Formats: sequence, C-alpha cells, structure tokens
Amino acid sequence: MSRSHRQWVVGVVVAAAFVLLFAKSGTIVAQPAGGGVSDWVKIGPYRINGNKIVYTLDEANLLVVHFGVGGATSERIVLRGAEAAAMRRWLDARASDPLNAGKTPAPPPAP
Repeated sequence: MSRSHRQWVVGVVVAAAFVLLFAKSGTIVAQPAGGGVSDWVKIGPYRINGNKIVYTLDEANLLVVHFGVGGATSERIVLRGAEAAAMRRWLDARASDPLNAGKTPAPPPAP
C-alpha cells in the first residue's frame, strides 16, 4: 500500500470515529426549528415533550394529552385538577387563537 493511500485510509478512519463520537443522533437533529429543552414542560410527575403532542381534549375536569409522530397517536396521558390547569396554561401560552385573532382586547377599567 502506498504512503498516500495509507494516509487517506487513516484520514477516513479518523473522520468516521469523530462523527461516531461527537455527532448527535438523527432524532435530535430532526427536531423542528425552535425545538429543544424549552419545549419540555414538567407537570406533576410528568416531563412532557411539547413537540410530540398531537392534540389535547378537555373532558370535564380532565385534560387528555395525545402523543405521536406524523399525526398518528401512539400514547396518551390523563391530567386532573391542578396538573390539567397547569398544562392548559402552558398550551394556551404557545397556541394561536384564530377565532379571536381579529378581536381587540377590552380596554382596562378606569382607575
């Protein structure tokens, strides 16, 4: 094996080792723009990845959170009481409201 070929092989091996040691996994890289730790929320005993929520349902005092990938739901959790209220606040703070988008808020009361 010639010296230049040997150097090329060593370079390829070093590059491959670097990629394997320091590259992030595909699931982390594939997160949507803005994704990251800030999209996680701790509610009661749960740490919920907001990027994986497909939809939520209000059922009386319960909030049912459905998770999945690509619109297909695979798991769900049911939150009650204060946990449901906290999750609703977190969701509402991040959600758009197209039904009320054109409305102007009421003016504050006069002092």
